[in-house]
Amino acid sequence: MAYGEMRVDFPVDSKMLNMIDKVQKPTETKLEPICSGTNCYHPKIVIGQRGISSGAFLANAEYREYLHKNLLGDCVDMETAAVAQVAYSNNIPFIAFRSLSDLAGADHDPNVAAFFGSGIAQRNAAKLTMAFIGQWKSQ
Repeated sequence: MAYGEMRVDFPVDSKMLNMIDKVQKPTETKLEPICSGTNCYHPKIVIGQRGISSGAFLANAEYREYLHKNLLGDCVDMETAAVAQVAYSNNIPFIAFRSLSDLAGADHDPNVAAFFGSGIAQRNAAKLTMAFIGQWKSQ
């Protein structure tokens, strides 16, 4: 039997969310492109979508579709919900930045493994995080 408050959503701090507008465009132009051969994709900063947490690697396209349809999840990770829960429990303002590094189950693309290990997603997430912290400190 579980005790305590049961939550399925953790709200982002509205003041933090409003600050993202100030760093989105300048940071987006500095993000590292993702290239496969001669094709390059420039990442975008997407604000306000719903991330969900799962303890499963989502190599099943039908399961991803189920999560999107039934839980309205735009991305899935394994860590952010834990940080959100700790922040909520301790009444600490919370916002999360996630850099999506792969599409689970996209093994048919031989470049997925190379991209996953390249560190591009991590470096891009760090750029946004540092821009946000700089803006936050200057207010």
